[in-house]
Amino acid sequence: VVIIGRGGGSLEDLWAFNEEVVARAIAASTVPVVSAVGHEVDFTIADFVADARAPTPTAAAALVVPDRIDVAGALARAETGLRGALARRVGQARERLVALDRRLGDPARRLRDLMVRVDELGTRAGRALARRLAWDRRELAALGARLERGGPVARLRGAREQLEAATGRLGFAAAMRVRHARAGLERTAARLDALSPLACLERGYAIVRRGDAAGPVVSDAAALKAGETVALVFARSRARARVEDTEG
Repeated sequence: VVIIGRGGGSLEDLWAFNEEVVARAIAASTVPVVSAVGHEVDFTIADFVADARAPTPTAAAALVVPDRIDVAGALARAETGLRGALARRVGQARERLVALDRRLGDPARRLRDLMVRVDELGTRAGRALARRLAWDRRELAALGARLERGGPVARLRGAREQLEAATGRLGFAAAMRVRHARAGLERTAARLDALSPLACLERGYAIVRRGDAAGPVVSDAAALKAGETVALVFARSRARARVEDTEG
């Protein structure tokens, strides 16, 4: 290292350090240069082109020659830091090795565990295959049943059943219709019988006709004369009578 220094002085005394040739020489130096010109308040061009500036020559000497105790302390601190970092690195590596050893374990036991796992997977695969086959069989049976229900034979059977059901319903409806018609006819016949003159004759009445059975009906005795012949029509026979007298 090169120290360019001078004690305090006037501006003229320090002017040599402002010369261009000095500044260029300092800038071109391959050896580190420390400028220590004048006092702390003095500045020259050499201060700006040098690698470092010290306020005084004494400060420059302290800058380029550090204290042995400080250097030893720095080295001790660096050694302590390196040892600590190395210890941490070794500890981390040891912990990782222990973790890997735990994960790896005993190879024989690991092999046994793998064999047990393979057996379990085989059992599960067999059960899954059996369930799949059973499901496929059920699906096949269902498809067969659907195909059978949708085939010509099933359709013909269904049509026959529908025809038989319709025939049964038609027969039942016809029987009910005939029954209702018969009941209505019986009620009408009963009403006609109630209104028929023959029904009155069955109760003991008789129809009086003038002359013979084909003559006009006599409804008033005043229309008859004594000695006139009339025909009496009963429920099951006829008779002829002669009028003896009339009243009313």
